[in-house]
Amino acid sequence: MALNKKNSHQKSLAFTTMELLVTVAILLILFAIFLYFSPFKQIDKAHDADRKKDLERLSIAFEDYNNDHYCYPTQEMINNCDSDDLSPYLDSIPCDPTLKVPYQLIVSPDSCPQNFTIFALLQNESDPEGNEYSCYSVNSPESDTDEETDCTIYFGSGSDTPTPTDTPTPTDTPTPTPEPDIYYYCSGSDGEFGNCTEMPAGKTCSPLYGDNPWCNNKCGNPSNTCVPY
Repeated sequence: MALNKKNSHQKSLAFTTMELLVTVAILLILFAIFLYFSPFKQIDKAHDADRKKDLERLSIAFEDYNNDHYCYPTQEMINNCDSDDLSPYLDSIPCDPTLKVPYQLIVSPDSCPQNFTIFALLQNESDPEGNEYSCYSVNSPESDTDEETDCTIYFGSGSDTPTPTDTPTPTDTPTPTPEPDIYYYCSGSDGEFGNCTEMPAGKTCSPLYGDNPWCNNKCGNPSNTCVPY
């Protein structure tokens, strides 16, 4: 009888362990589904779709401008967001929907450009149309700009990108890495979370994200929300 009780106890314990493993597996699957279909990720994708449409509009306007002037527009001509500076080719010059800055343009030559590439910085890092830096671009037919260009240096989040030099400068002591000019944090209020916000001057909180207007896409996790102090 004692042996039967022992076997029964072992079976009960084994069943409980199996239940725990199944429960953990289900939770992991549900968490993965939440991350994939996260409303914040869908918002990022919607913003990226707007960016792609903006670049297509600019590209069409650039070609129309070139047909009349035999040159493409320059960066200075699209810097004034939401203006009609490119009229009649474009009623309103689009700007990045969240950063509120102009899209970035590479032209050649600098005077009376004959080629152009326009860049947008995507929020969705897994977008297959972005390069390894999450940069999306459209260009003129004869443009030879490298598709793998790091556009983050134009949008203020390329602090990790080294600046090329022709000849290295010898030094006895290592040069300290410059601190980011702007910090961002995940803000939230009234039970909401998920907004990447610029940190006010003189304030801090944890975690902080330097020179990264997307907060490294970490704001979908409530535990990363903080209140500046």
